[in-house]
Amino acid sequence: MINASRGVKIFSMVATVGLLAAGCSEPKTELKTLTPTVVPTPSEEQPEIKSLRDVDLGNAIWIDPMLFDGKTSKIHLKDSKGNDEFSSYELGKIVYSDLNGDGVEDAVAELKSTSGNAYWEHYVAWVATDDDPVQVPGEFAYTHNCGSTVTNVEPATDGIKITEYLRSDFQNTACSENGPLKQVRTVGVEQYADDDQYYLVRKDTLGGYGGYCHPEGKGDTIAVSIPVYSAPNAKSKMPLERQAMMGYLAGPDAAGETTEDGQWMLGTVLISDDKSETGMQTRCAWMPTAKNPLYTEGEAVSGNNGQLAG
Repeated sequence: MINASRGVKIFSMVATVGLLAAGCSEPKTELKTLTPTVVPTPSEEQPEIKSLRDVDLGNAIWIDPMLFDGKTSKIHLKDSKGNDEFSSYELGKIVYSDLNGDGVEDAVAELKSTSGNAYWEHYVAWVATDDDPVQVPGEFAYTHNCGSTVTNVEPATDGIKITEYLRSDFQNTACSENGPLKQVRTVGVEQYADDDQYYLVRKDTLGGYGGYCHPEGKGDTIAVSIPVYSAPNAKSKMPLERQAMMGYLAGPDAAGETTEDGQWMLGTVLISDDKSETGMQTRCAWMPTAKNPLYTEGEAVSGNNGQLAG
């Protein structure tokens, strides 16, 4: 079960430069008019962002993290609160860490939302750019009443580490309790050459999609090895050996989000893991569709099916 959403907001900044004209000189013998020399004053441009601690996300325009396209339903926060036709919002805690490896502190902000009896806590990434803070499309994770529960978000060397408990289709637990599936992920943000978009990615050895991803995949297992990607970008190929790839899940129940151009689909891949009870683990990753020049039917592999483990 995959939930991906997108949204970006850029704040504007203004830089001004003043000009100082030199005066004229008057020689003793004859009067001459000299061409003024233009000397710029020291720049008054605002300094680059050194940390998103200096940015007030509580008075900003956000994109609803539940929307995949990120183009509608803007949320205007004022004094850390806001609302729209359906929901009320409130800014929660903020964790600061360098998400993209540029040496500048970025932010993972908790955006709380309520709608009737429904309650969410969305964990959204903002990155500091040379000019403006940018909200990254998607959400790292979320808490939902009688659903997933995020218990810890902390800075990590390569981004942030998230600890979450997820519900299972195979085990019933009370809504007052955390789900039985514990998942710990280190995630961050990447940007690729010739692509101005920022993407949520896993930052561990294998990589993968960094947004919310449930380890219990659904669908039919297609036992082939295909190239898979951490983001819908050809430069984000995951470093999987052919023998490590055990297949992917397909079918109506397995279908995840698809990019607007139809060339990429977010899905569940099966990876060999000797440390797992089932001999495999699952990752959410982007796969080229038949519309993508990178698409391939893959090579057949052998593997064991069973209950999937994260």
